[in-house]
Amino acid sequence: MVAVHWVVFILVFLFISLGSLDSSKITEQIYNYVPLSYTSFCTRKLNLTTQVGCSSDIKGNSGVALFVNGSQDIIQTLRSNNLTPFVVVVNVGQFMNTSLMQYFRSTTNIKGLIVFSNEEENYDRYAFSESSKCPNSLYSAYNVTEQCDLDTQWNPAGTEYSYINWPFPVVLVTDVNNTIWTSMHECFSMLNREPADDTRCFIEINNPMSAIGSSETCFRRQYLMSLHISESSEIFCDELTGLNIILSATHSENLSRDNNAVNISNYVRSENSSVFVLTRMDSRSIFERSGFSSQGVLPSIAVLISVAVHLMGQKTLKDSQFEKDLLFSFLDNEAYDFMGSSRFSYDLSSGNIARYTGNPVIWSNVYAIIELGELGLSRKQDNHPMFFMLTDDKTYNVTRNFTDNIFHHLTAASETNQKVNLKRPFNKSRELPLPPISSVQTLLQTSPRPLPHVVLSDYDRPPFLNKHFESFLDTKWPPLDNPTADTILLDFANTLADGLHRIVSANHEPISSSIAYPKPSDIMECFSTNLGCDLFKMYLSPVDYKYVQMLKTPIPAQTYLPLGLHEIKISHLVSILLIGLTGERTSTPACPPVDERGPYTYWMGYFNGSEQCYFTCMDITSQFLMMENEKLKAPAWVRSREHSERFLRWYRGASPTVDGFSVALGIFLMTLTLLIALYIKEVINKKIIQIPAQMETLYTSDNENRFAPT
Repeated sequence: MVAVHWVVFILVFLFISLGSLDSSKITEQIYNYVPLSYTSFCTRKLNLTTQVGCSSDIKGNSGVALFVNGSQDIIQTLRSNNLTPFVVVVNVGQFMNTSLMQYFRSTTNIKGLIVFSNEEENYDRYAFSESSKCPNSLYSAYNVTEQCDLDTQWNPAGTEYSYINWPFPVVLVTDVNNTIWTSMHECFSMLNREPADDTRCFIEINNPMSAIGSSETCFRRQYLMSLHISESSEIFCDELTGLNIILSATHSENLSRDNNAVNISNYVRSENSSVFVLTRMDSRSIFERSGFSSQGVLPSIAVLISVAVHLMGQKTLKDSQFEKDLLFSFLDNEAYDFMGSSRFSYDLSSGNIARYTGNPVIWSNVYAIIELGELGLSRKQDNHPMFFMLTDDKTYNVTRNFTDNIFHHLTAASETNQKVNLKRPFNKSRELPLPPISSVQTLLQTSPRPLPHVVLSDYDRPPFLNKHFESFLDTKWPPLDNPTADTILLDFANTLADGLHRIVSANHEPISSSIAYPKPSDIMECFSTNLGCDLFKMYLSPVDYKYVQMLKTPIPAQTYLPLGLHEIKISHLVSILLIGLTGERTSTPACPPVDERGPYTYWMGYFNGSEQCYFTCMDITSQFLMMENEKLKAPAWVRSREHSERFLRWYRGASPTVDGFSVALGIFLMTLTLLIALYIKEVINKKIIQIPAQMETLYTSDNENRFAPT
């Protein structure tokens, strides 16, 4: 009996002790997690017909860690172990090897890919783009042959990685000091390279995506799920986030901000009365939060913000001494088949632009479109940076008078300032199509009449000067080979501001002052090199300001899944800066009632960390998914939601031998335990159950003897 009590006591003690252990601590001791702030996952996006990007299985993908030394070595290893699942680890240089990546995608035993990037390494010598060699060509104003089949490719470094549906998850790990790579490689070297047994180092990637197939499939699936009343409708995909921004620098109706009750109901905008200056704001990468564009779109954005703030402060425009209205347009999601310019065209057709004035701008009011293309990598001619004024040659022949007027004023500004050269391409180059990334291409297709236009660019023919176009490597500003790039941008911005002033002012006179603040370099500092800059500190909310400082990278110029429930991209920050720099703060922090607002838009923002209402002449659009005949209209890009929590971890996995031995040992111990239990049961039956029976016999015999007659 005493022995049984001790056995029960020990079992209860062990149960309580094991139950009190923290399972998370056990997990931490088994697994080594890569911090999410170091990782950038390849996620899935979908258009009307297909899907691109990456996803893991619902329960994650795991495999034996395999570090790549050379292409032939890795291929030989994969072929000789075709039944072993691997998660392959490469560096950026190896990831750029398109032949190697194509081989990886064709094998069945690769379960994941990890790309290590060391920020201290100089990747400037690499020409690498995740885009195609002729981006956006399917939605070009030209046919594919005319747009792409030229003597020189537009984007020779294009790998089409962002156009591929990868069969396994891919993760980019930014590892400044090589600490993560070193720890992971130690696990690989100890267990996988020269193993003492068949214990292995494993890597696991968990990044399952909810949506599959196409955006049409995803939305149909969501609709069918919503029909089940008993179940909560699940969301599998979301529209691309971002903003189209339209800022009006002038109003022909001569509105006064001191007179909110001005009567504008009888005013009608005249034809050809508005000049738009636009630029795109986004880039593209397969990796979340890594679609940087420090030498691509960011210089154009910085120039346009600086020029807009400067021109809106000019006395001639404030006093309505102008001939045409001037509007600045910042277009988002252009990297996804011109979704931003498609929405802009729709808004022009629907009367959504400057609607708050009571007299929206429509297509017939458009005099010309001036687009800022890529501006950050200009080359010098005669000791002056050179920029080009591009047009579609066929359209130019129809709109020559309007377009030549734009050329005339921009050239005059260039000759007056003598800082940069603005020139038309040479004769043969004029016959080339516009760059395939030009937003004007959409507008040429949708405009109801031939559209006068000029695209300002740092190149006049293929290829792009940015060898990191739409790449996670486009992070350097200023460029390593051009330390005076900020000065060049300022000179270009002053020339552009002067040219625009000549175009829209009543007397076509030059501008009277140069840009003081913010200069393009101030904007570039905030976007690329110093995310804790004074402009962000002044106009961002404390929460957003803290978030951008945490990024430690340039501001992502792409749509991405929120990190820690927080998402900020270039278009959000541009809208905040324009509100603060061109709007006016109301007398009280709160916005006035709707009936007291007049022909302006009112926005709640921040000023030095405190909430503040601003009134501005700025419109925003946040929806880019278009419908046609109650169906999604191509390209209809959406992003998939994540199915569960994402993580990347490595660990020491049990070997098959150990597993087999453990199973055999377990069976043996279970059998032994069963035999011991049966033996104990037998002993207990004999020692405990039979003894009372004997005692009862003795007791009965004794009583019989006691009462027997003598």
